[in-house]
Amino acid sequence: MPFVPMLESIRRLAMARIAKRSVISHSHKGTCTPYVTDFLKEEKKDASLCKVTRSTNGMYEVNLITTGAPDIHIPPEPDQPGRKKVTKADKKRKKGVNESPTKKQPKHKKRIMHCGICGQPDHNSRFHTKNKVCFTPTQVASQRWIH
Repeated sequence: MPFVPMLESIRRLAMARIAKRSVISHSHKGTCTPYVTDFLKEEKKDASLCKVTRSTNGMYEVNLITTGAPDIHIPPEPDQPGRKKVTKADKKRKKGVNESPTKKQPKHKKRIMHCGICGQPDHNSRFHTKNKVCFTPTQVASQRWIH
């Protein structure tokens, strides 16, 4: 079958299907479709077996009347209107699926700060104290060769 006649036959079949469904939808009386109506009846029947009570922190507790034991916890009430608090994580750019995550160096690979006066690794020249026992850079270099 050539291409254009094939598309014409598909169009005729689609138009016939749309017309058939349109007649069914216009003849329907009611708010919901029969499927949704049956679904809502089942949900109402299940909900009639439950008792909802307000709990702490905006939570609700749902108890089954047959057992009386708490079963389900409904999520808290929605947030109140107004300006929301923005956290540091919210400000960060959300990376795409194909982007690599941020890479942090492990603690042991980071540089160790050394003092510019004595060369010791536990402080820098700003916090160097004169009464602290430490070596000069030349003494540190010579100490390295001894060990």
